[in-house]
Amino acid sequence: MRSVLPLAFALLGLVLLIDVSSRLVGRRGDEQRTRTGSARAIEVVAASRGRLLPRATFGGVEPLADVIQCGDKHLWWRADESGIRVAELNAALELVAYTNHETARSPDDVRTFAALPETVDVGGVLILVADGDFRPAADPALARELDAAAARLGSEVAPCAAPSASWALLALRLPDGWVKLAECFSEDRGVVLAFTLSPDLERYRGYRGETFVDVSDERVIQLESELDQALQRGNAAYRIDLPVGGEFRGSILATVSERLGSSRVVWSLPLSAEPVFECLIGLRDGAWKESDGVVFQVLVDDELVAERPLGTPSVGGAPTEVRWLPWRVELGEHAGREVRFELTVTSGDPGSHAAGDWALWGEPWIRSR
Repeated sequence: MRSVLPLAFALLGLVLLIDVSSRLVGRRGDEQRTRTGSARAIEVVAASRGRLLPRATFGGVEPLADVIQCGDKHLWWRADESGIRVAELNAALELVAYTNHETARSPDDVRTFAALPETVDVGGVLILVADGDFRPAADPALARELDAAAARLGSEVAPCAAPSASWALLALRLPDGWVKLAECFSEDRGVVLAFTLSPDLERYRGYRGETFVDVSDERVIQLESELDQALQRGNAAYRIDLPVGGEFRGSILATVSERLGSSRVVWSLPLSAEPVFECLIGLRDGAWKESDGVVFQVLVDDELVAERPLGTPSVGGAPTEVRWLPWRVELGEHAGREVRFELTVTSGDPGSHAAGDWALWGEPWIRSR
């Protein structure tokens, strides 16, 4: 087993060159069907990102979280629906179906997925990409059924063994069974699978593709990319890029209002060894004209762990230097368990007002080992 990243990077740029005319967008309950024949080899690129894992990167550029490229087709599903995406090709390398199986929530979808090894025609090719939460954690028997189906397709990993994982698999059905062409897996970050698929499928008889497992000494949860995973998301908490001191950062915008009060976002997060919360804080440019300051708070299991006020000299004034301020909060006493993690912004003292309180959590990340 080798690292997945060197294999994928050479072709990863293809993911970002999306031809609008060739897009297929998945919708719940639909099966996207088309015919795209190929008399020559096609490039297959499949990007996967598990729940609360950072995206795979290449040259500092983030690819789409879950995308499948097969030849001139680029496929993705609605971002708010987790599951296992499956693109099916026939023996002529024609794309015949694109489906999503919400295996974390639907026992029926688990069983439909588990039937794939037997229902795909001989000569069929499956491209599988897991996105978000696909593990049926509520029922261990369903998780074992899903892992068993993956094994029948040739997988060398148990995708459901980890609480969260990125997983991509390319498999071919020949008369004597399934052949794994390539597989990528990581419990630490997103993965990208890249493979050149020949139209001469018989050449893969006896072929044994490798499983590339990416292992990192550090795990990062990029909270600004995980708002859709939040248990609670109150009072205008959005993922946005806004400037502080003219410098843009990927952020969570937290607005405080007189009517709705403080802004809060709550996640259920697994904390590994030596967890640390790191972020930048600030008020968006222009907010100082009205704001009289805010208070940033970090809570774990509903208990205040740390808070930091961000004040202003006077209403209508501006600080001598408007810039992002770094903040680091040690979470070591909560290591090794699932916690309720909360980011809150309040207007501060009871006499404070909420006008202009457009607060920003810049690049809020949790790092652990």
